[in-house]
Order: sequence, then structure tokens, then C-alpha cells
Amino acid sequence: MDIRIAAVGDCIITRSVRSEPGEAFAGLRSTIGAAHLAFANLELLPHRFEGAPAVQSGGAWLCCEPALVDELRWLGFGIFGCAHNHVHDFGRAGLLAAMGHMDAMGVAYAGVGHNLAAARAPRYVETPAGRVALIATSATFTVESPAGAQRHDFPGRPGLNPLRIRRSLRVTSGELEQLRAIGEHLGLARPGAAGTAAGADDVLDLFGQRFVASERPGEWTEPDPADLEANVRAVREAARQADWVLVSLHSHESVVGDRERPAAFAPAFAHACIDAGAHAVLGHGPHVLRGAEIYRGRPILYSLGNFIFQNETMTAQPDDFYRNLGVADPAAGPADLFDARSGSGTRGFPADRLIWEGALAQIRLDTNGPADVEILPVTLGFGQPRPRRGTPGLAAPADAERIAARLDQLCRPFGARMVRAGMGWQLRPAGGIAGPAA
Repeated sequence: MDIRIAAVGDCIITRSVRSEPGEAFAGLRSTIGAAHLAFANLELLPHRFEGAPAVQSGGAWLCCEPALVDELRWLGFGIFGCAHNHVHDFGRAGLLAAMGHMDAMGVAYAGVGHNLAAARAPRYVETPAGRVALIATSATFTVESPAGAQRHDFPGRPGLNPLRIRRSLRVTSGELEQLRAIGEHLGLARPGAAGTAAGADDVLDLFGQRFVASERPGEWTEPDPADLEANVRAVREAARQADWVLVSLHSHESVVGDRERPAAFAPAFAHACIDAGAHAVLGHGPHVLRGAEIYRGRPILYSLGNFIFQNETMTAQPDDFYRNLGVADPAAGPADLFDARSGSGTRGFPADRLIWEGALAQIRLDTNGPADVEILPVTLGFGQPRPRRGTPGLAAPADAERIAARLDQLCRPFGARMVRAGMGWQLRPAGGIAGPAA
């Protein structure tokens, strides 16, 4: 038995795409529609500003008209990840309103819920190729975003399914001793003092950071054990209840100084999910492409980049955002706001070509063999005026070659390659491939 899954990364949709002209967009829609099921990360919540803006947002304060989710379904998408850093942009009221809209529309989504158990629960979709489960989690979120557990005597808290991260800074043994001496000199080693400098000989907790002696200095991340186990338990549950299991991971975190390389916790989490029975791990979040691998015959896509990126055509934003960007005129509107944010298109997202490139993954899963993954590069209108950029199309040949070559380099550290095949590129293990990718 096999199934064809189409998968893309982040969708920030704030205007209709049905009238988008051209063969590049039509070809994309046709390819998505040919899959048994298509997945996207819905990186904004569908509601009509039905909650108050939170003090802290995931960037801009994002939401969209609920009808725009039907635009995505018209494109062919049948299930959505909703665990991401914009879940709490309009507080719990905004989240509850969004879930209400999606439930009323019959939208299949995972990663948020009325309490922690609901947010972590698999969501199931029936397809002609079998039952598909989705578990969605986010490592990037604001402090108020995680759902809370429900007790027998107290209700839970609406929110997302969190994957918390444990961070440590690796330093040499000599540097660790110097830090320990500083902590003792400042009196931070006193029992019960804030930032207590205490621990094993090779571990030091100081200044709110954990320092670990290592021969390889740098930042290290790992999944929080409790969150890891809870998500793995959801995968094991889904593996017994569905024919196919997908895991969605939203993560902005990267190797320090390299946004195209995922932080160390991400491969550890993804491998654990595959070990527990997941058939694919679908990553998104950093708004750029990241590498991929085939682990135990199953694909892990660390970031498929942006797919729809219409973040500059929001119709309104809260006063906090204007103040954050130094826009003092009380009569200013969104155009003034986004001009201030980007220096009228000269910096930030509009000036960054990588933001406007992504990929559509066509994944064929087979119960009797390894997965087959074809990657189709996608572009979103880099350099176009604000009203026209952000909507995807299949990349023109020269752009496709360039995007695939970069993705090939990003895959190599994971023991994988991108090899030209037909209209796109296949993701394959590096072993046994002769010569460079076409």
C-alpha cells in the first residue's frame, strides 16, 4: 500500500489567490491536487480580530479572514499544522475564535486545542489511500502560547503543543573554572542565591545559563525530555490508529550564526518520532529552506521555507507594533508601518531573496519500502511590488536549478543529496550516488 503526500512550509495568507494568473501558479495547484493529501503550516490564525492584541507577538500580529482558509483548500490542502509562534498574537480569545471558525468550516488541523491533551492529540483524515494522522508541535512560541494540562479538579488552558528546548553553552574546562571563580567572587555560589553557581564538576549554572565543559565549544540544544516523551507518545498512539503518521515541527531555532542549519534538538526530535512510528517529519518556521535527510527510509524535511508569504498586506495592526517600529503618527496606516519596518523595501524580508523561495515536496510513502521524495522549487515574487509578492509559483528553470543546488548543499551534512529527476529533484541518501547532482 502506498500514499502520495504533498507538503509545503509556512502559509501566511492575507489576500485571495484564486485570481492568480500564469502557468507557474496553475502548475503548482495541479501538482498539489494530484496528491492523496496535502499539508501546509497555517502560520496565522483565521479570525476577524476577535481577541485583544497580546503584549508579545510572534513578530507582526497575524490573522486572516476565515474565508481565506477555503482558498488554501481550493488549492488542494486538506490538513494544517497550527502550532507556531503566532498562536497567541490575539490572546486566548483569538485562538478560541480561530478554532471555532475552523471547526465550523470542517477544517482539519492539529497542534492547538482547548487544553494540552487536545493540542497534543493526533488529528485524523480519511483518504483513498488510508487514514492519515498529524501531530503538530512548535519549539518557537511566546511565553503565553503553550496549552495547559487539565486536571480532574481544574480546567486546562487553551494553547499550542509545545516542544521546549534545553540549552547549554559548551566551554573549555579552563573557561568553566574561570566562570566558576567569577560566580564565587560575586557571591552567587551561596545556597539559594539567584543564579546559584553549583553543579557537577563539568556543569555550571550561572547568570541564568548552563555551562558545560566540552572539547567542542558552542551552543548545544536538546528537546525537553517531558515534551519529547509526550509527543513521542502521541506518535505511538497515532501509529496504532492510522495507516500513515505525519509530524509537523515549527522551529526558528538554528545553529548559531547559520539560519539554514537547524539547531541540534531538531534532528534528535525528528529521529525519535520516526523511531516511534512516524512516516515523515515536516519542518517549517525559519522562513528559509533547510536541509533534509532520509532516516530509516523515511523523510525528515527540516524546513520547506515559505509557500505563501503575504505578511505585508495585513489590513490593520495594533498600536504596539507602530510604537515598536518608531511610527509615532497616530494617523499612520499599515503601508507606513511596513515601509518603516523594511526601509521601503531596502532591508529585512523584502530585500532578502531566500525569504521568497521555498519548495513543494511530493512524498510517496510505501509500507513495503523506503519513501520516495521529489522536490519542486517554488518562488514567491522576490523584487515584485508589495501587492504582488508573496504568492507562489513553480520556479523558472534557472531559479529552480539555483534553489536545488543550494538545497543539495544543505542536505549533505545529513547524508543526503538532491538528484535531478523529471520535473524536479529527488531526495536520496548520499551513499551510492556517483557524481554531483545535475
